[in-house]
Amino acid sequence: MIRNSLHPDILISSSALRARQTSLLINESTRLAQDRMVFLDTLYEADGDTWLLQLRQLDDRYNTVICVGHNPTLSWLASHLSRRPIDLAPAGWIAFRSPSLSWSSADQDFMEIPLLNL
Repeated sequence: MIRNSLHPDILISSSALRARQTSLLINESTRLAQDRMVFLDTLYEADGDTWLLQLRQLDDRYNTVICVGHNPTLSWLASHLSRRPIDLAPAGWIAFRSPSLSWSSADQDFMEIPLLNL
């Protein structure tokens, strides 16, 4: 499911059943430790600002994060942070890599997208 070149540090997901199922499928490839898979009720039906806030709060030791959530918000987030139009399919997910020194500037800095699941 995921190319070997992607080595996420953390996965953040909505707590919804479908998002959890997608996250577990992703983890078959990434093999993240359970404490690196975060399921949040606040991301269920969350808007883009809520996702941005979550990204800004990430520990700077994490370089790459996989986000699993719901459309149209996740597509908006991907488009907003990459500065290009992205339309994710249902059960889609996205990985972000922060080229800056801090996730706290996630909305101001361009975010690299090493992998999409369209």
